[in-house]
Amino acid sequence: ILGPVLGLVGNALGGLIKNE
Repeated sequence: ILGPVLGLVGNALGGLIKNE
């Protein structure tokens, strides 16, 4: 359960950081 959730969260955070 935590695997996919962390993946989605990491992907979202990575996208925000890349946008910055």
